[in-house]
Amino acid sequence: VTLPATTTTIEYSALEYTGTIPTEFGLLTDTTRLNLEDNTLSGTMPTELGNCEKINGYLSTASNMITGSLPTQLGRLTKITTYFATFENSMTGGLPTELGSMTGIKAQFNHESNLFTSTVPTEFGKLTSISSGLELNSCNMDGQLPTELGGMTAMKNLLYLHNNKFTGSIPSQIGQMKKMIKNVYLMGNSLSGTVPTQLGQLTDVSVNFRLNINKLTGKVPTELGQLDGMLKWFMLWGNSFTSSIPTQLGRLNQMTSAFALYSNKFCSDVPTQVQALSSSVTSDWLVTTETEIGTACCIAQSDTHTCAPSSVPTALPTATLNPTPIPTGIPTGIPTPQPTPNDETNDESFPGWGTAVAVLLPLFFIAGLVWLEYTYPGAVKKCCCCVMMAAACALCIKSKEAKEVPASGDEDEERSIEVAVSPPPAPVSSVELVPAEAPDHAPLPPTHERVPTIR
Repeated sequence: VTLPATTTTIEYSALEYTGTIPTEFGLLTDTTRLNLEDNTLSGTMPTELGNCEKINGYLSTASNMITGSLPTQLGRLTKITTYFATFENSMTGGLPTELGSMTGIKAQFNHESNLFTSTVPTEFGKLTSISSGLELNSCNMDGQLPTELGGMTAMKNLLYLHNNKFTGSIPSQIGQMKKMIKNVYLMGNSLSGTVPTQLGQLTDVSVNFRLNINKLTGKVPTELGQLDGMLKWFMLWGNSFTSSIPTQLGRLNQMTSAFALYSNKFCSDVPTQVQALSSSVTSDWLVTTETEIGTACCIAQSDTHTCAPSSVPTALPTATLNPTPIPTGIPTGIPTPQPTPNDETNDESFPGWGTAVAVLLPLFFIAGLVWLEYTYPGAVKKCCCCVMMAAACALCIKSKEAKEVPASGDEDEERSIEVAVSPPPAPVSSVELVPAEAPDHAPLPPTHERVPTIR
């Protein structure tokens, strides 16, 4: 095929062409549209295509057998506004970062079903005008998804990142694509961690919210209940979500088919609000299969849940658990004096008083001895000896005092007088009594006094 140099449109799709893409196409610098898809073209994509800088509508080499890598020179085609596609080929290598310069593309950026071996360039976050699709699925890509993808805020449809080898967590910035109305595809990767709560901001999505077949863990965020416009294909199955199913998912009450939560680690029972959806989801209600639903979370997931109450239980009344306290009315200090006949009160005013004292005082005494023996071993024995000696002394003193008590008051007065007037005796160094010798003559009559002999 021979084309004039002024050719502006190259439209050769689905014509069963074979061979390679001519490098001479790079000489057609006035070309504004190049469509070679649905043929059997092979070989590599010529770098000369980067010279067709006037292409402003459509560039596609999709559905061929092209190999090799995407030329970095294609990053010069910054006027493309509609469609740039290389899908369904066998292209390898990495996606050029220079493609991030195609900031004018407003429709689709489609390179799915290739053999690229790179991560998603962060520069793709500059493609902020794309609204109809970022399609990089089934490309053998790996690495983490760049947070810069959140800058593609004009996106409404076809966020296709599924069936790759992406790892790491889902960027929370994807929640900034608030214009999305359908087809959020992140399934079939090795994404891990928890689901960002920001995905609950994609409230206009009605079809195909797919996070299934990943390695996501933790609790399903309650914010996903805000996707209440969902009609079908709400897919979370094939992960490792734990805990119970959020009751907020019951707000997805417009669902008619494909509500799939199975093959996870959900526990406890299906919330009533979620179970109610089964009446409207007429096909593919897939919730309890291959889960731990029906088993308490504290049993199924004892490492993260506990059956014990989280708060300290209220103490039971002390009257049922503790012994009855000693009445406060019993004196613990100086005993109350016994009433005298002249007192106005008598024992009848305090019934049982004498019995209480008779019972409690020995108890106090015994308790004191037990405490003393426990605190100072052997002290009770010593104290008992001391008490017995003191008691014996007291008895001796009491007996002596009883003997010295005079018969009458007169004798006390007389004795006191005699003591008062009698002179003190003279000091004597020693006194010895010597019995008198018996006289030869008859004995004298006895006298009342015996005079001692002083030596």
